[in-house]
Amino acid sequence: MDLNHAPDSKLLSLYTLVAFMKCFPSLGRKFYRECDNNLIDIVIPYIKQVVSPAILENEIKKIEMAQVDLSKQQGEGLSFALYKSTAEILGTYTRDEVSM
Repeated sequence: MDLNHAPDSKLLSLYTLVAFMKCFPSLGRKFYRECDNNLIDIVIPYIKQVVSPAILENEIKKIEMAQVDLSKQQGEGLSFALYKSTAEILGTYTRDEVSM
């Protein structure tokens, strides 16, 4: 990858942005909101349209994997319901006939 080559630099920047936002979404949003307005006008719409859905999809996959792991462990009383169409996750913990 040649960073003096504009398309390579742009691609590296996008990969870095997505990776950073996946690890630190609130910190990333705070950082970009405090930047120059010209940068905000470019980056924030991209974050909302591309990065945020990618982060949500990544988090849903993690919850789905955790749900599979929890279903293998009987007696834990923790369950999840995922609603991708409304981007909602419902968690229920049941212990001794009491649900939260």
